[in-house]
Amino acid sequence: MSVTTVREILFDIAPEFFTTDTTGLAKIDRFIERSNLEINSNLYEINKFDMAVAYLTAHRLTLSIQGNSSSGLLIEEANENGQTTRKFANDSKGNELELTKFGKIFFSLKRKRTLSSPLII
Repeated sequence: MSVTTVREILFDIAPEFFTTDTTGLAKIDRFIERSNLEINSNLYEINKFDMAVAYLTAHRLTLSIQGNSSSGLLIEEANENGQTTRKFANDSKGNELELTKFGKIFFSLKRKRTLSSPLII
């Protein structure tokens, strides 16, 4: 895995995370490294592995921006009379990957890999 390649894929699929700020890039690189540790590279083709890492990283970054991932994805925020109310989508049914569009795509990549790969023990 190349952090630079994964970062390029990340910026393509999630342009909202694009930055040239060194502090922001360092944070993104830490998220990439953690995502890399969660995925078994031996089960993916090289280009699909980098893509899977990028989607998992985008998922994790999205959740980090939302704050508390257990609340779900923020879908509505309103300010009324000085009060801020937030509505969260909490339809994950126990699967955290369902909380973001990036998590759903990562899960799909993972599932396709699982269905087409031989069982490795």
